Amino acid sequence: MGGAAYVRWGRTVCPSGQGTELVYSGRAGGSRYSHQGGGANHLCMPDDPEHLQYTSGVQGYSPIYGVEYLPSSSQPLQTVNSHNVPCAVCHVTTRATLLMIPAKVNCPTNWTTEYTGYLMTEYYGPDHHRSTFECVDKDPESIAGLN
Repeated sequence: MGGAAYVRWGRTVCPSGQGTELVYSGRAGGSRYSHQGGGANHLCMPDDPEHLQYTSGVQGYSPIYGVEYLPSSSQPLQTVNSHNVPCAVCHVTTRATLLMIPAKVNCPTNWTTEYTGYLMTEYYGPDHHRSTFECVDKDPESIAGLN
């Protein structure tokens, strides 16, 4: 299978008409902001997980928590403030390379825009820890009933 894959943060669908297909949709997950240790990256957790092995009571050593939008009060995305973040894993069949360019709205010549959005990461503060920067869709969806 050729092509490339990426996560579209903030949406449950992939862009249409660009040789892009949905692999799966889910919700963003990651380490708890106030916990030391755990992963620094965000994960697009499928809505229908499969467990290789599950033993009640022993999954708490590095738990994965849901991720919420928490934009600054003067920033866009206020309509989804404190809502959980959906995600879509997309497969691009017509291109072999993907690149997220921070602080740019337009792609270089001969590149294709998959989606545009806002650069977001973990909140800055004494009880928060490092995480990766993600491009969150400029027209976000949220997961109903979980805010």
